[in-house]
Amino acid sequence: MLDPLFRFLAKALSTPEDYVKVRQTPPTTICPRPGRPRPRAGLLVPPFAPFLRRLTPSSRSSCDGQLVFCLLAAYPLSSLYVKLPTDGTRHYYSILVATFFLVGVLKLWGGFLQLLISIVGTYLIVVFNRTERMPWLVFAFTMGHLTVNHVYRTLYEISPDVIEITGSQMVLVMKLSSFAWNVYDGRRDINVRLPP
Repeated sequence: MLDPLFRFLAKALSTPEDYVKVRQTPPTTICPRPGRPRPRAGLLVPPFAPFLRRLTPSSRSSCDGQLVFCLLAAYPLSSLYVKLPTDGTRHYYSILVATFFLVGVLKLWGGFLQLLISIVGTYLIVVFNRTERMPWLVFAFTMGHLTVNHVYRTLYEISPDVIEITGSQMVLVMKLSSFAWNVYDGRRDINVRLPP
């Protein structure tokens, strides 16, 4: 799926000498999954070299090509986002695009489930707990869930080259915690005076 994109980048960004070097490079795979072609080495010119350096055959166990695809696809998708109406359509569009990236491109079914657990757990805490401790419970729940995933990653020695969900989950902890505090502030009585 990504091979045509990388061939287009090769033609647009390489010099004829680089193209000769590319044709002599043996093919490798983009990920540990078989049957997926990997872009060839020698395609890069200096402005793009630091960003796309890991697409060379020396990083055979990484899935960086998929991340580059997600990054390049996000720009046209974001230009469509600003043209959508401001009712719930933007929320549904965001969920659809995130699901496409996580499940369709990165094949992170388990990671998608982990994010869904944090979201549903937060929603249930916010709906059913109307005490002053609600934001702290949401923070404890989301941070505890993230900690369990980090411990799992450490105990099973998952390589840093493997794409997994804890990076997205760290951002989600911040978003869900701020959501819980916003709901708490919205439920407070407006006539309550703050201490000086």
